[in-house]
Amino acid sequence: MRHRVGTEWAQSCLRVASEWAQSWHEVGAKPLRPVRHDAEMVQSAPRYDRRLLRAIRRLDDESVPIAEVCRRVGAQAEKLGVPRPSYVHVRRIVLSERERAAELREIRNEALAGLVTRMAPDPVDLLLRRQEALAGDRLRPGRPTPRR
Repeated sequence: MRHRVGTEWAQSCLRVASEWAQSWHEVGAKPLRPVRHDAEMVQSAPRYDRRLLRAIRRLDDESVPIAEVCRRVGAQAEKLGVPRPSYVHVRRIVLSERERAAELREIRNEALAGLVTRMAPDPVDLLLRRQEALAGDRLRPGRPTPRR
């Protein structure tokens, strides 16, 4: 016999499950693991507030370790009233931003070296590379980066 997926089927499944759970508890069996409650769970944020992303970019200083940047961002997140980002996410964002800044420095240095040696690189190429580096956020392709 095939069941049609829909509200009636889902309701019957829930009813059977709740009946089974009630009979299971009536026998006196105890669960193997303690029951968790939402109050004990750490709040997480898969998508971060734009203000927090701007704070990560602003607070990043290449002379300090990423862990310190993460601590600073956590303090800023508490001030903003948003969930603290995980170290892994902050690290990913910081590394991406540092890579982007290095690309921009390389383009600038290439242009300056060309001016000094009077062998300027192609200005169109430099502009296109700069626009590419500034155009989008590597973490969200196709979206412009928030202005600093």
